[in-house]
Amino acid sequence: MDRLLDITELAAILGLAPKTIRCRSPERLPEAVVLPGERRRRWRESDVRAWLAGLPAPGQAEIRTAAPQRTNRPGPKRRGQ
Repeated sequence: MDRLLDITELAAILGLAPKTIRCRSPERLPEAVVLPGERRRRWRESDVRAWLAGLPAPGQAEIRTAAPQRTNRPGPKRRGQ
């Protein structure tokens, strides 16, 4: 069975303060688990390790798709022109 990490353990692995993790947007962190009858979130250790492995290495540029190039086509004609 996979070990569940609390916020303090997750913070130690990420090198952050627990307060920083509480303030982060949940979509920027690995998926959390909430046990029945609990309010606190937990993280599967394997999910955290996989999430870290998928992050770009320091100094590596993040690859993004280029936005479509705008053309210099004239727009719709305005009234009175």
